Amino acid sequence: MCKINLRVSCSILRSPQIIKALSTNLFVLITCVTFAQQQPAIFKSFRNNKGIFIIDNLILSSDGLFFSFASCECGKEYYGKGKWQIKGNKLYLKGFDSTMAFPNSKINFITGQPTDSVTIRAYDYFGKPITNLLLGLVYQNSTKEQFHFEFVNQEGKLIVSKKDYSGFFLIYETKGTPSLSGKENPYYFLDKHTKEVVINIDFAAAGFDRTPIPFNYGKQVFTIRHGNLYRKGRTPAFVKTSNKN
Repeated sequence: MCKINLRVSCSILRSPQIIKALSTNLFVLITCVTFAQQQPAIFKSFRNNKGIFIIDNLILSSDGLFFSFASCECGKEYYGKGKWQIKGNKLYLKGFDSTMAFPNSKINFITGQPTDSVTIRAYDYFGKPITNLLLGLVYQNSTKEQFHFEFVNQEGKLIVSKKDYSGFFLIYETKGTPSLSGKENPYYFLDKHTKEVVINIDFAAAGFDRTPIPFNYGKQVFTIRHGNLYRKGRTPAFVKTSNKN
């Protein structure tokens, strides 16, 4: 009886329809797993409104990374990044070196038929629209390095006229005075076939409108109580702003 069932099963598996169905399902499964790996989500996020910073955010990503962004009244913005782990009621953070905390951008140019304008879209590490990205737009046919500065809108989008501007750069990537020369100030050129530009930045919940100060977050340990984070005492160091689990 077992041999008969085995032969029947093997015969069924050799069926072109079954093989096609299995192949399709396997492809869908691989695609879903790959997409899930490529698109992390916010696991938990926190803020600190009691410290020296006017903004002090901490975000835990579902892939084990964390992002720290702090801004003070002096105009400086600090970026930290690293790995997190929860054991029991303890949250352990281990920061990367400051060179690894700098937010990197990936620019994708989508081309098509010649257009008079280009749509720029900006997304953060989680694929969410960035609403506070400041761009420097370079005037067309300018004999000097003249710029116009503009933010993307609440949808992370900015429509740029190619009749007025020849290209753009990201303010947060500039080192010192904006310049079109040198590797320290990357400039992105728009040609007549560019219809859309997609900007992806590997950071989250930050203000991309000035030169960031990346720093090593070091090793931090927090006690988790009622969803908030404590170092010592009864006052939380960070309070939760979202909670996936």
